Amino acid sequence: MNVELLDNKYNNIVLKLTNISSVIKYLLMNYNINIIESNYKNTFLIPDSINAKKEYIEYMNKLLIISEELDDDYLLPLSMLNDMIISLDIKELIRLSSDILSKPINKEIEYLGNLLKKVIIIENPELLTILDNEIQRKKEYNKEIINNNSKTLQKPGLIMSSEDKVLFGTDTRLFASEYKICLYHIMKKYNLSFDEAENKLYYLSKDNSNYKIEQIDNIINSEDINLLETINYHFEIPCSIKAITKFNIRSKLLPDIRNINHEIYYNPSTSNNDNIYRTNNNMIDYFKISGLKEEDLIYLYINANKLNMSINTNAKELLYLSNEIYCEEDEELKNIMNEIIKIAKKNTPIIASYFAPTCETFGYCLNNNMCHNNAKVLKK
Repeated sequence: MNVELLDNKYNNIVLKLTNISSVIKYLLMNYNINIIESNYKNTFLIPDSINAKKEYIEYMNKLLIISEELDDDYLLPLSMLNDMIISLDIKELIRLSSDILSKPINKEIEYLGNLLKKVIIIENPELLTILDNEIQRKKEYNKEIINNNSKTLQKPGLIMSSEDKVLFGTDTRLFASEYKICLYHIMKKYNLSFDEAENKLYYLSKDNSNYKIEQIDNIINSEDINLLETINYHFEIPCSIKAITKFNIRSKLLPDIRNINHEIYYNPSTSNNDNIYRTNNNMIDYFKISGLKEEDLIYLYINANKLNMSINTNAKELLYLSNEIYCEEDEELKNIMNEIIKIAKKNTPIIASYFAPTCETFGYCLNNNMCHNNAKVLKK
């Protein structure tokens, strides 16, 4: 592994990371980092704690071959090596480094933390004291959590079992209602106070039962669409590791790679990988018995393994995300979006009805009308 500084201007640090495992790749998605470039390499990391090295190499090569033959990225192991170019500010670099060095998952990640610390020492030596203080503060916090397990926060609505009975997260927090954005829209349109707008909305809705729906439609199809940013959601989602790379809201997406469940996999309807998944479970058990450290078993997990993902987003972002996802062919993302919409409809039923393909929401298509919904095609 190597970390090379490519640029450091205007509080924007550009780093090239070479020979990092996919474990680190997914870990970085917990942070406000811009991934400029990311490429798989046709090789894999071999953990220091491996005893059955020959068998490990044979199995990793087998997974790579099967994945290539079936053209199925879900079968790629997290041991796969990557080269990445990322950019972040110094504040986020300190946060990332201190998180890693206060509680490293394993030796590879600890090594990355030390390399990032060297970058700080070379480029911003005056910040070394701040970094060390942050590391110490987080170590003390981690000890407090370990010593008081009863107070450890548990994610609501997420139950993962070997039978693959996964309950979808239902923790949805609403900070502004459809009612309020209708009021703001009326206040702006008629130049009214809040109380005046409330009275007008009452009488207009009394005369027209569809008035509220019409107002939401006006908001979504006008410059007032920014009002949707005042409606916020929090979702807890079980999904495959692969799925987290495709959600286009990076800074508000937190994959919990410390809690991947190796017994649960996502199985696309277009393929049946059950035998491969069973074999992978057996190999994990085999290498565990042969002495592979618990912390290094993660390299045997594959992209199909499920983990918990937190999404913090607002109605506007979710609107555009749904437009994008429903216009793609990714089955898993569509299934996830279907579940998200079910939850969103409980609190924002009108707005959630617009979470759909672009042609249904806005009446035009950006994908050359590939789904043949006869929408007007617009060039990208």
